[in-house]
Amino acid sequence: MYKVISDFYEERIRSNYRRLGWLGKVTDNAGKEYEFRSRNISQGSGTLTRSCAGSTNLELGSVYASEFDVGLYGAEIGITDRYVLYDGKIELSTLIYISNGIDTWNDAAACTWEQLSSSPWNNPDAYDVIPMGVFTIQEATRSAGVISIKSFDNMIKFDKSFRPNGSTKAAYKWLTDWCEKCGVVLEMTKEDVEKLPNGSVGLSFTPTDDVETYRDALSHLAAALCSVAQITRSGGLVLIPFGAMKSQKTIKASQRFTSSLADYITRFTGLYATYSAGGLTEYYHEPTDDGLIINIGTNGFLQIAEAASRKKACQNIIDNLAKAKYTPFESEIPCDPCLDPMDIVDFTEGTAAGEVSCITEVVLKLNGAMTIKCVGENPRLNQAKSRYTKDISGLQDTQEGVEGTSTFWLADAYLNDDLVIETAAQVAAACEFRISTDKGRGDINFTATYYMIDEGLVTIIVYVDEIEWFLLQDYKREGHCISTVTTPFEIASLNDETHEVRVEISCLPNTSPAEDLIWKTAGYYTWGEMTSHTWG
Repeated sequence: MYKVISDFYEERIRSNYRRLGWLGKVTDNAGKEYEFRSRNISQGSGTLTRSCAGSTNLELGSVYASEFDVGLYGAEIGITDRYVLYDGKIELSTLIYISNGIDTWNDAAACTWEQLSSSPWNNPDAYDVIPMGVFTIQEATRSAGVISIKSFDNMIKFDKSFRPNGSTKAAYKWLTDWCEKCGVVLEMTKEDVEKLPNGSVGLSFTPTDDVETYRDALSHLAAALCSVAQITRSGGLVLIPFGAMKSQKTIKASQRFTSSLADYITRFTGLYATYSAGGLTEYYHEPTDDGLIINIGTNGFLQIAEAASRKKACQNIIDNLAKAKYTPFESEIPCDPCLDPMDIVDFTEGTAAGEVSCITEVVLKLNGAMTIKCVGENPRLNQAKSRYTKDISGLQDTQEGVEGTSTFWLADAYLNDDLVIETAAQVAAACEFRISTDKGRGDINFTATYYMIDEGLVTIIVYVDEIEWFLLQDYKREGHCISTVTTPFEIASLNDETHEVRVEISCLPNTSPAEDLIWKTAGYYTWGEMTSHTWG
C-alpha cells in the first residue's frame, strides 16, 4: 500500500466530496517528453490493472506485469507520430485535492464574504501527488485523433533468455545479479530479503524445462521464498511474502458501491514439491492438515540433494503460507489510488462481519470506480479436487481408447549410497492418481538405484490401493545395485475416486547363505562355490 505523507489524504479520499485528477508524461524512444493531464485523456479510456494471482486461486511465485491502457489526444500534447512511441515510457500520477482553498466557483458559492476574502485561490500546494506507475509502451494506434497506448510495467524487462550457472548464492545475490542484467532496480535491502522464508540460506539453481527467461527463474525463486514478485510504482522489483493477515485498511459499507463476500475462509495446509533427481513427489503439511494443498511442481531452487535441508526449505514455505487465511471477495469502490495487490483489508458493516482478505487484483478506471478482488477456493467443497488433482511431475498419465489406458512412471529412485536397507520395509516411492475413464489399464514402471553394504535378499513390493499387486525378490551382492519393476494393472474406477501406488523396499541379510540360497542366486557363484554349499 502506497504511503501518503499528507494527513489530509484519508479524510479526503473517504469524504462524500473529493476531487481527483490525473497527471502523466510520455517519453518517446528518442527521449522527447510530452506531458498530459485529465483533459487530454479520451473520455471513457484509461484502465490500470495490477494482479498477483490467477482467476481462481492464490499463486506462489507469481510474476504478473501490470498493464496500463489509455487513449490520448495526441495533437493536444504534441504527439504527431505514433511510431516514436514504441518502447517509449509513460508515467501516471493521481492528484488528490486536499486544500480548503477555493479552486472553482462552486467552492465559492458556499462561502461567506469573510471566507472568500481569507481563502487562497488555486493554491498550487492544494493536492497530493500519488505516483501510479512507470510503464513501457508496447503498442500505439491512432484513430480519429486519439492515440491508444498499451503499456506494461518493468516486469517485462525480465523476459530475456536465462543462462543458469551452477553456483550457490543467497537469494539477495540472485536478485541483484538478475536486476543488473535486466536493467531493473531491486527495491529491497539485503536485510529485507533475508527476512523472507528461506531468504538467508544458500540456494543453487537446477535447470528445469519450464525456465527459459529471467522472469521464469524469478518465479521459481519467489515461490521458494513463499512470495510473489511485483514491480513498484517507481519501477523497481520487490518480493512480497505470504504470512500473517494484519489488516492495513478498513472498508466500510459507505465506502463501497457493491460487494460480494464468500461464506468460507480459504487456507492452505499442504504442499506438493517434486524432487526430480530422486523421482519423488514429496508432500509437506501442517499438523492439522484439513485445508487446500498447493503444488509448486519441480522448483529449480528446491532441488536440494540433502534430504533434511530440502525438507526444511519446503516446510518453511507451507508454514508461512498457512498463516494466510482470507475470505475471497469482489467489490467496486470509489477510487482509492493507494491500494495495491497483496494489501490486507477488512470489510465491516452491511453484509460484512469483519472479513479479512488479501487483494489479488486491482482494476482502476480513470475518472471512474475501482474494482478490487481476492480469489480463493473453498476448502470444504474443493477438498478432494484440490488435494488430489494437482499436476505431479513425478507421475505421467496418458489415456487412450474407449476404455482408457494409463501408464505410470514412478521415476528412478536414487537412494543415498549410505542408506542402510533394513529388514523393515521402507517406502521408496509413492504417488496418488485419478482415472477419468470407466476403466483404467496400464503399466507401472519403477527403477531403484542403491548401495548394498552386504549381500542379501532384496524384496520390492508394489501396492495399488493398499493391495499387494506385485512382489519382486532379487539376491544382490554388496556394492551398487539396480532393481527394476514393471507390472501391468487394471482398475475399475469412478471419475472422482483417487488411487495410490506405493513401492516398498526391504532386505534380508544373508546370515546363512547355505540355507537361504535358491537356484536364482546360482548365477552369482563359481562352480567351486556352488559345490561347497548345502542346498535346500
